[in-house]
Amino acid sequence: MKLFAFSASLRSGSLNTQLLGCIAEAAKASGHEIGTETLKSFDIPLYDGDAEEKDGIPAGVTRLGKRIQEADAVILVSPEYNSGIPGVLKNAIDWISRLDEPVLAGKPCMLFTASPGAFGGVRSHPHTRQPIDELGAYLYPKSFALPKAHEQLEAGAKKLKDAKLQTRLEGSLQSFLEYARSFQ
Repeated sequence: MKLFAFSASLRSGSLNTQLLGCIAEAAKASGHEIGTETLKSFDIPLYDGDAEEKDGIPAGVTRLGKRIQEADAVILVSPEYNSGIPGVLKNAIDWISRLDEPVLAGKPCMLFTASPGAFGGVRSHPHTRQPIDELGAYLYPKSFALPKAHEQLEAGAKKLKDAKLQTRLEGSLQSFLEYARSFQ
């Protein structure tokens, strides 16, 4: 299965981008092809209908849409900002909704979050799920939240420090992949 996973964090050293690395390693270890990026790499401007009318869809939005479209399933790793969806992610979702092809429609997706807090970003899940669901994605009903992520992740690491949490991460990923296979 071909996966596309991206981090919705712009910050260098992001816990969510580090978690993305662990997810990618687990996916590869289970025999799946996975491509990863951060939203920062797409250089998506703020949505502006006037700019869209004048200049069309920005190249970064088109590239993000293509990456999503080419994948069999999408994994989104996002921080929680004030118990909600980060503005940069909502902006990217708004932009991709403007593409000619509905790239998320019918696409299996799963949400992962990492946070230094005790809830692991889980409070943002309903807010993040809503616009993705609105675009027709098949969101996996379960999500994964990593609390106290700063204690579990370190730059360049391929696994979580706690073996039980690593097993839970791998199990969550495998359950999602079984779900995603049902749409092929």
